[in-house]
Parts: sequence; structure tokens; C-alpha cells
Amino acid sequence: MQRRGPETVVTVDCHYRAPESAAAYLVVEEGHIAIVDTNTALAVPVLLRAVEEQGLTPDCVRYVVVTHAHLDHCGGAAELLKHCPKAKVLCHPRAERHLIDPTRLVESATHVYGREVFETLYGNVAPIRASRVKAVEDGQRLRFGKRTFLFLHTPGHSKHHIAMIDLATGSAFTGDAFGMHYPSIQHGNKPYIYFSSPPTDFDPEAARVSVRRVLDSGTERLCVSHFGVVTDVAAAGDVLLQSIDALEEAMRGGMTSDLEGDDLLSFLQQRVQAAAMRLFEECGIEPTPSDLAHVDRDVLMNARGIAYRIEQSREVK
Repeated sequence: MQRRGPETVVTVDCHYRAPESAAAYLVVEEGHIAIVDTNTALAVPVLLRAVEEQGLTPDCVRYVVVTHAHLDHCGGAAELLKHCPKAKVLCHPRAERHLIDPTRLVESATHVYGREVFETLYGNVAPIRASRVKAVEDGQRLRFGKRTFLFLHTPGHSKHHIAMIDLATGSAFTGDAFGMHYPSIQHGNKPYIYFSSPPTDFDPEAARVSVRRVLDSGTERLCVSHFGVVTDVAAAGDVLLQSIDALEEAMRGGMTSDLEGDDLLSFLQQRVQAAAMRLFEECGIEPTPSDLAHVDRDVLMNARGIAYRIEQSREVK
């Protein structure tokens, strides 16, 4: 297969909460487009404008690939499909039912954020007609013009996660399977990238397997949802695996303690924060206040995800 230039992959800043926080990607192929992740319904005008900037129309969108059923990745899918009548959604088999009926996604996010904040962040989350949703299997390949997409099931962040490899450009669209990578922090000698372990599905062993599968695919560019393209793939993989190990270590410490509730969360938050600081040192970065603010926001989320898994495992016992 003849390699395509990376210019056929377009990064779209969805302006979720802040600039360079959440990306969607356009894959442009002979007058057709595949969109990877949609962010929220509030980002749909941004996505449609990005399509127009390619000299194309919404009728040219053939696929909307949802890496996983978290609302900052799939919340805008139904709204986007209203404007793209020829498009189908591709997703993990476990995500399919949540896209067709997003009731549980909405209830969960509303419980976490409250109704007012939920509507500010996500807008309207509508169901998608079943005939427009298609699940992809692990290892499945799909022809898209002269290029081929390879889909991998990549759990660890969530059980319903996929990554898509564009074999024509060597680009891996990793959703949250390859962690958080904020451009403003990248002023060290290695990519500063760390895993995301929000409630409810953090699984460190599955996460490591997923990262290695992406690395073994021969990808040359990681298209990360949070945020942007990473070209130092090997170094990013090494740093990311270190972050997964650190989160697992924090989980073990919490698991063997007698702590519960807020005390457990505080314990985990301290350890996740310490792991983040060790990664700064590993990457040769003297963090600025802005760097720390970026990371601090995710530290609490990651600690909550680990606490959820610990409490869940105790209930099973």
C-alpha cells in the first residue's frame, strides 16, 4: 500500500473546557471523510466547519468513529449525524447499546456534575438510530478508498474502547487508551503523557496490553484525544507505561489499607499527585503553575477512578 502524507489527517480542536483539551480528527480520502470522536453536541459546529475547510460538505462524511462511550468522545455523535446523512457510527460492541440509548451515560454524568454543569459541558445527548450504528470486532479491517483502517479493542481506560490504525499514514487514533498529552506541557526531553483512570473501568493490566498492541502496530504517529499528534512514539509509550505502573501501585496501597470514603480518596490523591511529579522529573520538565493546573485537574479524577475500583473489589469479597 502506498503511504499517504500526514496532511490527510486533520486535528480539530473541539474547545472542550479550554483550547487544546479535546481533539477530534478528520481522515480525508478522495472526497470522503471519516471523523474520529465527536466530543460533545456543542462541538458539532466546529466539526462541520472543519469539513467545509477541506472543500467538502457534510454529505461527504462516511464514518463517525467513536473510540469509547464517554460523553467527551461520543456526546455529539447523534447531533453530528443529523447533518451527515450518509454517515454511520463505528464503535466497540459494548458501546453500541449506549449510543442507541444514552440514558445511562446521561444519568451517570448528571449525577457527577449536576444538571446545570452537565448541560453547560455536554448540551443535548440524543439517541442514535440502531441502523446507523455498527460495532467493529478486534482486528477488523475496513477499506476506506485506497486506505485501510485496522481496529483494535483497547480496554484499560474503559471496557468499550477501540483504537483505529490508519495503515496509509501510520496514524493511530487512540482515544484515551494512550493517556493525556497536553501540548503546553511538552517542554522536556520526553513526551509528558500519563494514563487516565476515571470511574468505572480502570484495569492496569489491560491498559498495558492495549498500549503495547498500539506500539506493536508499527504506528508512526499517535493521534491522542487529549490532545494532539505525538511523533516520538517509543518514548511516549515508555512514559505512559510508567504512569500505569504508578497508578497500579497507588491502587495496591489503597487496597491493603483500611481507609474508606474521603480518607481513601485523599490517600490516593496524594499518591497520584506524587506519581505525576515523578513523571515531570523523568521527562526533564520543571513544571510551571500552568503545567501543574493541567495535571491537578486529572489527579482527582484518576484518584476517584482508583477508589471506585477498590471499593468495588471490597464489595465482591
